[in-house]
Amino acid sequence: LAAKADVDAWDSIGRKKEYIKYREAWKRVCEEPDYVPHMPLDVTIDACSRCNLRCLGCEQSFSTNIPGLGMANSNRLYKILDQCIDFEIPCVSFTHRGEPTLNKHLVEYVDWAMRNGILETRIVTNALSPHAGILVDLAKAKISRIVISIDGFSKESYESYRLGSDYQLMLSNVHELLDYKTDNNLLFPRIRIQCVRNKFNEHEIASFIKYWGSVPGVDDVRISDITNRASGKIDEHKFYCGNQKSLGRAPCPQPRQRIVFTNAAAKASPCCHNWHGS
Repeated sequence: LAAKADVDAWDSIGRKKEYIKYREAWKRVCEEPDYVPHMPLDVTIDACSRCNLRCLGCEQSFSTNIPGLGMANSNRLYKILDQCIDFEIPCVSFTHRGEPTLNKHLVEYVDWAMRNGILETRIVTNALSPHAGILVDLAKAKISRIVISIDGFSKESYESYRLGSDYQLMLSNVHELLDYKTDNNLLFPRIRIQCVRNKFNEHEIASFIKYWGSVPGVDDVRISDITNRASGKIDEHKFYCGNQKSLGRAPCPQPRQRIVFTNAAAKASPCCHNWHGS
């Protein structure tokens, strides 16, 4: 239903065929190991590679030598955006290693991309930006998709895993965005609420799904299992719960789907896990 609703949303702006073509290519990359699109389907630009939280499962919480952390260089970023526009790249994401809403120019970047024909723009955010109202401003700039990471359904579980966070402030910011969307009868941004299931919140998952799945303006609720995203440097077993068990790494399709720009938008990589530039 979420996928059909997305198609209907892009249909409302006259871009249904483009959206279906883009998503079919994304799926084909996942299903056919030898298929490589002639251009990236997504260009990911790290608008800000720093983060204001220290989540227990993230390398930002313990590594002191991650290279290139900081804000994207605007001149480089606009050059990349202009190339994406020229080559008709379907999707531009502004999130990689950090929290994109720390960058005060993020709304301008999204506005430029959308006004110049990019099919989809997206961010993943913790909804705790120091820039008040930035999520609503992104909606006004017509960002396509906002994914909000909320790893818990109580102050205790949320703040135990997402160190440095503020549960009530996050809820206030999320509902401000949802209220703006529903009050204006908007189909965009598509809003996903996602949660990483772990030992702190496993008892809350059913309530999490029930609540967020019923809130007007939320289009998609996702629950993921905790995985080791930190290049094998953390013991994810500390956070496992229930039937979670590491089985190893499957071949990843993303080097054939996207290219990632990091280090103030100066360095390109085919791998979103390449935090240290190796």
